[in-house]
Amino acid sequence: MLKIFIFAIGTIFGSFASLVVERSIRGESIVFPGSHCDSCGKSLKFYENIPILSFIFQGGRCRSCGAKIPPRFLIMEMLGGILILLATHYGLSLRAFMVFLSLLFALIIALIDLRTMDIYMTYVYVLIGLGVIYRVLFRSFSIGYFKNIGMFTLLYLLVYFISQKSIGDGDLFFYLALSLFTRDSLFVYFCLISIWLGGIWGIFLLIKYRNRKMSMPFGIFIFLSYFITSLLEVRIFL
Repeated sequence: MLKIFIFAIGTIFGSFASLVVERSIRGESIVFPGSHCDSCGKSLKFYENIPILSFIFQGGRCRSCGAKIPPRFLIMEMLGGILILLATHYGLSLRAFMVFLSLLFALIIALIDLRTMDIYMTYVYVLIGLGVIYRVLFRSFSIGYFKNIGMFTLLYLLVYFISQKSIGDGDLFFYLALSLFTRDSLFVYFCLISIWLGGIWGIFLLIKYRNRKMSMPFGIFIFLSYFITSLLEVRIFL
């Protein structure tokens, strides 16, 4: 029963994260106006804002105009629940909440990048701020940590300039922000998994479109790698 309640809380955060993604892309305030239908503009009642249930009972449509609600909103709500359950493997604690926020902000950054080909640095800076606090409270700024990010930054910048800046510099800051949450012994896995995932998808696109100059947002692979690494870390601590 407790896990169901925690999942429900997570869906609320997931719903808010979805709003952040949509309004950030449109250049709108994430505070005002309140929740409304993007098609008819009518403000939503509280019972139209219940994560997952509202979508199901309304048949995935607006009650006022009947416009179809994109399934991505439902998916984001479910992801919020899944991410908070992952974080609560650290218990009902400040650490768990900060891990959850790191996953949620990473997801927001990745989805915006997926749809706009741009890393929104405002959210990366927030993630870095959370990461510094997390590292001070629950890890440490060890020599191993600085070796990891030092070597990674040098290699990234080397590739960045050799490739004539064909890779995004925002991705570097995204990596560094999440490194603050990642266990030092798993940092290499975090980097490699993202590269493998991106490489596999890149090969798929190359075969499908036969265009070597096609641009590809990389933030989603960084998020997926962080998510996988977080799963590995939970297993280590169990």
